[in-house]
Amino acid sequence: MQAKPAKYTYQPDSPEIEDKLSSITEKLSALYPKLIDLSLERIERFLGELNNPHLNLPPVFHVAGTNGKGSVIAILRSCLETSGKSVHATISPHLIAFNERIVISGKEIETATLLDLLDECGEVNAGAPITYFEVATAATLLAFSRHKADFCLIETGLGGRLDATNVVPSPAASIITSIGYDHMDFLGDTLTEIATEKAGIMKKGCPCVIAPQSLQALREGVNDVFIKKAEEVGAKLYLYGRDWFFEETPLGFRLIHGDRIEDYPFPNLIGRHQIENAATSIMALRAAEHCLKTVFLLDDLKKGITGIKHRGRLEKVENTNLLKNLPEGSALYLDGAHNENGAMPLANQIKVWRKETEQSVHLITGMLKRKNPVTFMDLLAPHIDSVTCIPVPEEDSGFNECDLKKLLDNNFPDLKISTAPGMNKAIEQIGKTAVEPVTIICAGSLYLIGHILKKLA
Repeated sequence: MQAKPAKYTYQPDSPEIEDKLSSITEKLSALYPKLIDLSLERIERFLGELNNPHLNLPPVFHVAGTNGKGSVIAILRSCLETSGKSVHATISPHLIAFNERIVISGKEIETATLLDLLDECGEVNAGAPITYFEVATAATLLAFSRHKADFCLIETGLGGRLDATNVVPSPAASIITSIGYDHMDFLGDTLTEIATEKAGIMKKGCPCVIAPQSLQALREGVNDVFIKKAEEVGAKLYLYGRDWFFEETPLGFRLIHGDRIEDYPFPNLIGRHQIENAATSIMALRAAEHCLKTVFLLDDLKKGITGIKHRGRLEKVENTNLLKNLPEGSALYLDGAHNENGAMPLANQIKVWRKETEQSVHLITGMLKRKNPVTFMDLLAPHIDSVTCIPVPEEDSGFNECDLKKLLDNNFPDLKISTAPGMNKAIEQIGKTAVEPVTIICAGSLYLIGHILKKLA
């Protein structure tokens, strides 16, 4: 199906675009009183009125899980594009501009096209109850259905079973990344309850790849949940530790599945957890080969692993203005970790850095109130020298820096904790007492990281 001609002709850098986009999204948000209300009834009704774009998509890789979804999407995209394939992809949340959420054949959606889609969705919906995420999902699927591509990469927004993206009937492969405690008010109080919601993306006859899980998740039985669900729906399960394995090697990692052993280089993303994400992504491609009737060449996948682009995940900042108040040799990283599962690999990487550089490590953090700063900090506190609390700009649901400091003071009395009005001031404060080079990490909210990247752009 050919794309409709866009009626908007604004220039990409025109402020009118952002005003128009804000106006449309605000109207859509007002259509239903709840921003989050897990159900498939509204999205299925709406997609029917849009002539079911979800039934006219290229082969889909559908990704759920608590942490690592975005990295898996980025790795899959790099590997597929290196293999000469064109790719549609969803990115959530966006870091700088809403357009990042919808990638069409390898390029962010043009603002004029996005505005056209949102207008069309608003007209078709005609004021019926619908949530913001459901409209965004419908607009994304509409865009994907109107442009040719070889593959679609779709990330769940929340959970899986009742997530608005869970309307694709037969994905080429489903992927479930690590399970942890997040969105418990919607998904359940235990890891097995959360895993049950994530497992809802499994489909009959379709492969589903399960990523490595934490020891706690394994002890609580999340793999049993996945095995039971796969049997119930008739999905082909690829369970890590049973059906496939990986091991780190001096030059990268080795993937083992069936009678195949494949060696890959390190992904160009920092942290051992990214090796897990890379191995999971490659396994998903291998699992999908049979139903796709294609073979992904080993050399192409190796090149894809070394060419991944994924912003805000232990991203090193080279901006000299930010670093000018620090001793020469200092380093600054931005990371989207915002929960316990995200803090674990971050803590592991901090331990590696401390061993390699012997530099002191300082955390700058801002968090949303729906996250748990205490469980987040539990894993980081033993490995850092100080914390500076800052606000998350333009987020009403974010912690005030003083309230966040008070909460952390009560739980980590031995940790040096201070406040600052923003990122620049926090770095300046750390620099005033630093004699030797330091490592600074800003983490706690992807919204905070996005705001910083926008300022740096």
